Amino acid sequence: MKVNILTGISLLIVCSVPTVVNAETIKCFRNGDTISCPNYGSYNYRNSDTNNNDNDTKSVITEYYQEVLGRTPDNQGLRKYANAVDNNEMSLKDVRASLANSSEAQQAINKIYQQEMGRNANNNEMKRSRKALEKGDSLSQLRAQIVTSNSNSYNNNRQNNSDGNSTVRDILNFFDN
Repeated sequence: MKVNILTGISLLIVCSVPTVVNAETIKCFRNGDTISCPNYGSYNYRNSDTNNNDNDTKSVITEYYQEVLGRTPDNQGLRKYANAVDNNEMSLKDVRASLANSSEAQQAINKIYQQEMGRNANNNEMKRSRKALEKGDSLSQLRAQIVTSNSNSYNNNRQNNSDGNSTVRDILNFFDN
């Protein structure tokens, strides 16, 4: 019985192909964000070449907040950036750069350095970290880079030790540098 039902449905689909019998041309006119078709009504839209869909814009900005600042956006910040993008005052790239160069991003970067290195980032490290966040890295990727860099630097210091043995003083000196 199941086979008969499936066969009947597939025949129905094959037989239900629409056919254009009498096509007519409809003339429509664009006025700003509205397309008007006389005798058919009008349709409001947003030009996708110049404006982003509001929900898409907000979801990208939310993603940037999470990657760059490690948190979800507050309503005021989300609205501010979404409106700026929608009004062509900023691009999404500008939004990410703004977040990456904020004092909050600096605090997040320093927090990673404090947790992984026991100190704040120096000026060059801060500049590199902000640039990495601006270019698309997340805070977790930044942390991994710092940990890897720290590990490589520690291993290089051990290899440069003349007798091949690390002392407590060598390890402490490493963290002071």
